[in-house]
Amino acid sequence: DNDNDNEKEKANRNENVFVSELFGGPTFCFKDIGMRLVVNILSHFSSSTPTTLLVATTGDTGPAAVRAVSDAQNPNLSILVHYPKGQISDFQRKQLTTVCSDSVEVVTFEGGGDDMDLPIKNILALSSSSSSSSSFDVVER
Repeated sequence: DNDNDNEKEKANRNENVFVSELFGGPTFCFKDIGMRLVVNILSHFSSSTPTTLLVATTGDTGPAAVRAVSDAQNPNLSILVHYPKGQISDFQRKQLTTVCSDSVEVVTFEGGGDDMDLPIKNILALSSSSSSSSSFDVVER
């Protein structure tokens, strides 16, 4: 198609410019790129220590994190995602709840997106004072 060729020509005018379409990742959201980087780094450092990511989401972060952890295929890396019931899109809910991976757990809660902040902070406080073999990390909400 001629319009497509014109766009490609514009993008190829400078050999030192690289363009990334941020919506082209596995979950179709811009957070895929950053989340995959974070999860790959965590996966590398959790090769011998079990690590669980705690995520509370009201949108794109949860599906991007779930997909990144699932794709990492690291038995020492898991994720627990919380989302407020009825407050994410049906598409995002399906992205969260249809992943077939032993490393992924997804739960709903009643309330709004900010209602998980305090429980996650409390879990982090408990895990840092205990001798648990798992570590907990908050990635982003």
